[in-house]
Amino acid sequence: MDDMLLYAILMAVFAAGMTALAVFLGRKRGLKPAGLCLYGVLSAVLGLLIGRGIHCAVCWYEVFFDPMGDFLGVKAFFDPTIGGVNVIGMMIGVLLAAPIAAAIMKEKAVDYLDAAAIPALGMY
Repeated sequence: MDDMLLYAILMAVFAAGMTALAVFLGRKRGLKPAGLCLYGVLSAVLGLLIGRGIHCAVCWYEVFFDPMGDFLGVKAFFDPTIGGVNVIGMMIGVLLAAPIAAAIMKEKAVDYLDAAAIPALGMY
């Protein structure tokens, strides 16, 4: 088995376990499991987009141009093998997802962040 495939499978299992823990802790606060799953999906998407966006804005020449100076196109934004992501941008995306999910589910954003704090510590 390829090492990257094994790593992806283990990360998926671990993320599912942390989501289950967040749902368990969120139920104690009266949150709906659908809202916590929405928060998890939004935080993953926004974290990756904002983190990659900040990295591409700072290191634009290394990301969008090859060593010969030819433009690689916008598809280089979606290729994580070219460069990386900005961790601060990922944290901003995760924090920004809480008020968005709370507004959709008509609940408080602080409760989402509280329910996700211990699983986030486990992911760290």
